[in-house]
Amino acid sequence: MIFVAAGLALAAFTSVHAAESVPAPNGKSRRAGLGPRETTFALDFPDAARARGIAEGRAEACVLVDGQGRPLDFLVTGETDPAFGRALIDYLRTADFQSALQQGVPVPARCAFSFDFSSRSAVGLNAIDASTSRNSLGKPKQLQGAIPEAKLDHPLEVIAGSVPTLPPDFPATDQPVRVSVTFFVDETGQVRTPNVESASPPEVFAPVIAALATWKCKPPTARGKPVLVFAGRTFNVPRAPR
Repeated sequence: MIFVAAGLALAAFTSVHAAESVPAPNGKSRRAGLGPRETTFALDFPDAARARGIAEGRAEACVLVDGQGRPLDFLVTGETDPAFGRALIDYLRTADFQSALQQGVPVPARCAFSFDFSSRSAVGLNAIDASTSRNSLGKPKQLQGAIPEAKLDHPLEVIAGSVPTLPPDFPATDQPVRVSVTFFVDETGQVRTPNVESASPPEVFAPVIAALATWKCKPPTARGKPVLVFAGRTFNVPRAPR
Protein backbone atom coordinates (compact mmCIF):
# COMPACT_ATOMS: atom_id res chain seq x y z
CA MET A 1 0.00 0.00 0.00
CA ILE A 2 1.25 3.49 -0.82
CA PHE A 3 1.58 5.40 2.43
CA VAL A 4 1.25 8.91 0.98
CA ALA A 5 -1.92 7.95 -0.88
CA ALA A 6 -3.36 6.62 2.37
CA GLY A 7 -2.72 9.96 4.06
CA LEU A 8 -0.07 8.59 6.42
CA ALA A 9 2.72 11.13 6.75
CA LEU A 10 5.90 9.60 8.18
CA ALA A 11 8.29 11.96 9.90
CA ALA A 12 11.60 10.86 11.39
CA PHE A 13 12.38 11.84 14.96
CA THR A 14 15.61 11.82 16.88
CA SER A 15 14.70 11.66 20.57
CA VAL A 16 13.52 8.31 21.93
CA HIS A 17 11.56 8.02 25.15
CA ALA A 18 10.27 4.63 26.27
CA ALA A 19 6.50 4.47 26.58
CA GLU A 20 6.83 2.48 29.79
CA SER A 21 8.71 5.34 31.45
CA VAL A 22 5.73 7.70 31.01
CA PRO A 23 3.39 7.35 34.02
CA ALA A 24 -0.09 6.24 32.99
CA PRO A 25 -2.99 8.37 34.28
CA ASN A 26 -4.02 5.66 36.75
CA GLY A 27 -0.44 4.74 37.62
CA LYS A 28 -0.77 1.25 36.14
CA SER A 29 2.10 0.93 33.71
CA ARG A 30 5.03 -1.44 33.41
CA ARG A 31 7.63 -2.53 30.93
CA ALA A 32 7.42 -5.74 28.99
CA GLY A 33 10.07 -8.20 30.13
CA LEU A 34 10.84 -11.53 31.64
CA GLY A 35 8.00 -13.18 33.53
CA PRO A 36 7.93 -13.34 37.33
CA ARG A 37 9.05 -16.97 37.28
CA GLU A 38 12.34 -15.97 35.66
CA THR A 39 14.04 -15.19 38.97
CA THR A 40 17.38 -16.90 38.42
CA PHE A 41 19.20 -18.12 35.34
CA ALA A 42 22.61 -18.90 33.96
CA LEU A 43 24.06 -18.79 30.47
CA ASP A 44 26.97 -21.03 29.66
CA PHE A 45 30.00 -19.52 28.02
CA PRO A 46 29.79 -20.54 24.33
CA ASP A 47 32.15 -23.36 23.39
CA ALA A 48 32.62 -21.78 19.96
CA ALA A 49 34.02 -18.63 21.55
CA ARG A 50 36.22 -20.55 24.01
CA ALA A 51 37.66 -22.67 21.19
CA ARG A 52 38.81 -19.47 19.47
CA GLY A 53 40.53 -18.20 22.60
CA ILE A 54 37.92 -15.54 23.43
CA ALA A 55 37.76 -14.93 27.18
CA GLU A 56 34.82 -12.51 27.46
CA GLY A 57 32.17 -10.78 25.39
CA ARG A 58 28.78 -9.17 25.28
CA ALA A 59 25.49 -9.67 23.46
CA GLU A 60 22.37 -7.53 23.22
CA ALA A 61 18.98 -8.60 21.94
CA CYS A 62 15.38 -7.44 21.64
CA VAL A 63 12.18 -9.45 21.94
CA LEU A 64 8.75 -8.33 20.73
CA VAL A 65 6.12 -9.53 23.23
CA ASP A 66 2.38 -9.44 22.50
CA GLY A 67 -0.39 -8.43 24.89
CA GLN A 68 -0.62 -11.99 26.24
CA GLY A 69 3.10 -12.19 27.01
CA ARG A 70 3.91 -14.36 24.00
CA PRO A 71 7.19 -13.64 22.20
CA LEU A 72 6.70 -12.75 18.54
CA ASP A 73 10.19 -11.87 17.33
CA PHE A 74 13.77 -12.27 18.55
CA LEU A 75 16.57 -10.07 17.23
CA VAL A 76 20.27 -9.77 18.07
CA THR A 77 20.98 -6.04 18.11
CA GLY A 78 24.63 -6.13 19.15
CA GLU A 79 27.38 -8.68 19.75
CA THR A 80 31.12 -8.77 20.17
CA ASP A 81 31.10 -12.19 18.53
CA PRO A 82 28.28 -14.16 16.84
CA ALA A 83 28.65 -16.96 19.39
CA PHE A 84 27.45 -14.63 22.15
CA GLY A 85 24.46 -13.42 20.16
CA ARG A 86 23.38 -17.01 19.44
CA ALA A 87 23.75 -17.97 23.11
CA LEU A 88 21.60 -15.07 24.31
CA ILE A 89 18.86 -15.73 21.75
CA ASP A 90 18.89 -19.45 22.59
CA TYR A 91 18.26 -18.57 26.24
CA LEU A 92 15.53 -16.04 25.48
CA ARG A 93 13.67 -18.56 23.29
CA THR A 94 13.21 -20.74 26.39
CA ALA A 95 12.19 -17.89 28.73
CA ASP A 96 8.77 -16.77 29.94
CA PHE A 97 7.69 -13.17 29.33
CA GLN A 98 5.06 -10.77 30.56
CA SER A 99 3.36 -8.07 28.51
CA ALA A 100 3.67 -4.35 29.05
CA LEU A 101 0.84 -2.41 30.72
CA GLN A 102 -0.36 0.93 29.42
CA GLN A 103 -3.05 2.61 31.53
CA GLY A 104 -3.62 -0.76 33.16
CA VAL A 105 -4.22 -2.53 29.82
CA PRO A 106 -1.87 -5.27 28.52
CA VAL A 107 -0.24 -4.11 25.29
CA PRO A 108 2.43 -5.49 22.93
CA ALA A 109 5.89 -4.00 23.36
CA ARG A 110 9.58 -4.57 22.79
CA CYS A 111 11.91 -5.50 25.62
CA ALA A 112 15.69 -5.39 25.44
CA PHE A 113 18.36 -7.44 27.18
CA SER A 114 22.11 -7.66 27.49
CA PHE A 115 24.44 -10.28 28.84
CA ASP A 116 28.13 -10.05 29.66
CA PHE A 117 29.92 -13.34 29.13
CA SER A 118 33.15 -14.29 30.88
CA SER A 119 34.96 -17.58 30.81
CA ARG A 120 35.88 -16.88 34.46
CA SER A 121 32.45 -15.96 35.87
CA ALA A 122 28.83 -15.35 34.92
CA VAL A 123 27.41 -11.85 34.78
CA GLY A 124 23.66 -11.28 35.04
CA LEU A 125 21.11 -10.46 32.42
CA ASN A 126 19.57 -7.01 32.60
CA ALA A 127 17.04 -4.94 30.68
CA ILE A 128 18.61 -2.11 28.71
CA ASP A 129 17.52 0.97 26.80
CA ALA A 130 18.58 1.52 23.19
CA SER A 131 20.81 4.42 24.29
CA THR A 132 22.54 2.59 27.15
CA SER A 133 26.35 2.78 27.26
CA ARG A 134 28.10 -0.01 25.40
CA ASN A 135 30.69 -0.54 28.16
CA SER A 136 30.71 -3.54 30.50
CA LEU A 137 33.05 -5.27 32.94
CA GLY A 138 34.94 -1.97 33.09
CA LYS A 139 36.32 -2.43 29.57
CA PRO A 140 35.03 -0.96 26.31
CA LYS A 141 33.78 -3.60 23.89
CA GLN A 142 33.50 -3.35 20.14
CA LEU A 143 29.89 -4.33 19.60
CA GLN A 144 28.85 -5.13 16.07
CA GLY A 145 25.22 -4.22 15.73
CA ALA A 146 22.57 -1.66 14.85
CA ILE A 147 23.50 1.80 13.62
CA PRO A 148 21.33 4.95 13.62
CA GLU A 149 19.46 5.89 10.45
CA ALA A 150 21.56 9.06 10.13
CA LYS A 151 24.59 6.91 9.24
CA LEU A 152 22.92 5.15 6.29
CA ASP A 153 23.86 5.84 2.70
CA HIS A 154 20.23 6.83 2.09
CA PRO A 155 17.24 7.42 4.40
CA LEU A 156 14.95 4.46 4.92
CA GLU A 157 12.23 4.06 2.31
CA VAL A 158 9.16 1.95 3.08
CA ILE A 159 8.20 0.06 -0.08
CA ALA A 160 5.53 -2.35 1.18
CA GLY A 161 3.35 -3.10 4.17
CA SER A 162 0.09 -2.24 5.89
CA VAL A 163 -0.95 1.23 6.98
CA PRO A 164 -1.67 1.40 10.75
CA THR A 165 -5.32 2.30 11.37
CA LEU A 166 -7.45 2.85 14.44
CA PRO A 167 -9.61 -0.06 15.60
CA PRO A 168 -13.26 0.16 14.40
CA ASP A 169 -14.58 0.76 17.93
CA PHE A 170 -12.11 3.54 18.74
CA PRO A 171 -14.02 6.53 20.23
CA ALA A 172 -14.72 9.42 17.88
CA THR A 173 -12.44 12.39 18.47
CA ASP A 174 -11.66 15.72 16.82
CA GLN A 175 -8.01 15.41 17.81
CA PRO A 176 -5.60 13.33 15.68
CA VAL A 177 -4.21 10.22 17.31
CA ARG A 178 -0.46 10.71 17.01
CA VAL A 179 2.06 8.01 17.83
CA SER A 180 5.83 7.78 17.93
CA VAL A 181 7.39 4.43 17.18
CA THR A 182 10.87 2.94 17.03
CA PHE A 183 11.93 -0.18 15.20
CA PHE A 184 14.88 -2.03 13.76
CA VAL A 185 15.27 -2.75 10.06
CA ASP A 186 17.37 -5.79 9.27
CA GLU A 187 19.78 -6.23 6.38
CA THR A 188 16.99 -7.47 4.08
CA GLY A 189 14.83 -4.41 4.74
CA GLN A 190 12.33 -6.11 7.07
CA VAL A 191 11.07 -4.10 10.05
CA ARG A 192 11.78 -5.96 13.30
CA THR A 193 10.55 -5.58 16.92
CA PRO A 194 8.56 -2.34 16.46
CA ASN A 195 7.58 -0.47 19.62
CA VAL A 196 5.19 2.39 20.47
CA GLU A 197 7.23 4.99 22.36
CA SER A 198 4.57 7.62 23.09
CA ALA A 199 1.95 7.59 25.83
CA SER A 200 -0.75 6.66 23.33
CA PRO A 201 -4.18 5.13 24.07
CA PRO A 202 -3.66 1.41 24.74
CA GLU A 203 -6.13 0.50 21.99
CA VAL A 204 -3.70 1.67 19.29
CA PHE A 205 -0.68 -0.36 20.41
CA ALA A 206 -1.68 -3.69 18.86
CA PRO A 207 -2.84 -2.43 15.44
CA VAL A 208 0.12 -0.07 15.08
CA ILE A 209 2.69 -2.72 15.99
CA ALA A 210 0.98 -5.37 13.82
CA ALA A 211 1.04 -3.02 10.84
CA LEU A 212 4.67 -2.00 11.33
CA ALA A 213 5.72 -5.64 11.51
CA THR A 214 4.59 -5.97 7.87
CA TRP A 215 6.69 -3.05 6.66
CA LYS A 216 9.38 -3.75 4.11
CA CYS A 217 12.04 -1.16 3.32
CA LYS A 218 14.68 -0.95 0.68
CA PRO A 219 17.61 -2.88 2.21
CA PRO A 220 19.62 -0.40 4.32
CA THR A 221 23.30 0.09 3.57
CA ALA A 222 26.18 2.05 5.06
CA ARG A 223 29.26 2.57 2.88
CA GLY A 224 27.69 0.15 0.44
CA LYS A 225 27.32 -2.72 2.92
CA PRO A 226 24.04 -4.16 4.29
CA VAL A 227 23.47 -3.15 7.91
CA LEU A 228 21.01 -3.42 10.79
CA VAL A 229 19.54 -0.01 11.58
CA PHE A 230 17.59 1.51 14.48
CA ALA A 231 15.06 4.15 13.46
CA GLY A 232 11.95 6.04 14.56
CA ARG A 233 8.90 7.67 13.04
CA THR A 234 6.02 9.84 14.24
CA PHE A 235 2.66 9.89 12.45
CA ASN A 236 -1.08 10.32 12.85
CA VAL A 237 -3.05 7.06 12.88
CA PRO A 238 -6.02 7.31 10.47
CA ARG A 239 -9.32 5.52 10.72
CA ALA A 240 -9.76 2.53 8.47
CA PRO A 241 -11.59 3.44 5.24
CA ARG A 242 -15.22 2.29 5.14
